[in-house]
Amino acid sequence: MDINEVKKFGLLHEQRHPWELARLEVIFCFICKEFSKPQEKKLTILDIGCGDTFVIEELSRRLPLSEFVAVDNAMNDELLALFNERNKDKAIEFYNSLSNIELHRKTVDIVLLLDVLEHIENDENFLHDLLDNEYIGAETLFLITVPAFQCLYSAHDVFLKHYRRYNNSTLQICILRSGLEIRNLGYFFFSLLFPRFFKVLLEKVIQPRIENEKGIGAWNPNRIIDRLIIKLLVSDFKTTELFRFLGIKFLGLSNYAICQKRLS
Repeated sequence: MDINEVKKFGLLHEQRHPWELARLEVIFCFICKEFSKPQEKKLTILDIGCGDTFVIEELSRRLPLSEFVAVDNAMNDELLALFNERNKDKAIEFYNSLSNIELHRKTVDIVLLLDVLEHIENDENFLHDLLDNEYIGAETLFLITVPAFQCLYSAHDVFLKHYRRYNNSTLQICILRSGLEIRNLGYFFFSLLFPRFFKVLLEKVIQPRIENEKGIGAWNPNRIIDRLIIKLLVSDFKTTELFRFLGIKFLGLSNYAICQKRLS
């Protein structure tokens, strides 16, 4: 959950939106593809723009040997103290600034930028500056997700303070100009394109009030419906990845890239 939603709706870790839970499965699948049996490895994972820390806390349970660093510059001192206290028995360090990170010359294995770049006005400069940090090595893997297709920009994006949405072309340009090289690029959650498309059409007819916009933090859970949605989205991802392997590419509501520092 985005920190903006945390401040509006509070911390509701027991009340997750199905999209968040399905995206977690997608992220874990990507990690497993890049690192064989990651559960048996001691990885160092940096989550930039960690939001309410849901993803990093869940990954810490699945990867018990790994160490984690979570950063979000929207964290205030109260949230920072709360996250540290809640995870005092876990190998997670929390910061509200990249400049405060202390890894003692350790190189990060994975950098997570999960729906973060769209919040940054100059995304290329941000990535370029990030690569200058001593904890970013030649083997450091970047896993990036962003919302897809500018034509689907809606009141939800305005509420979350998104500067833009992406596609394969614009994401690739941003990544390459920053000094990274791409290993994998594509989309996921094809089935979510249709409801978002109709939402955008509806907004053209009925101008929504941004202050009335509700994010995933306002989701009212239903165990049966939520499980069904999660299974649908995970199946959606796995099916489109299979077709991708066969050379048939699908679009999706989310854009992703897996990349590394380009060696000059």
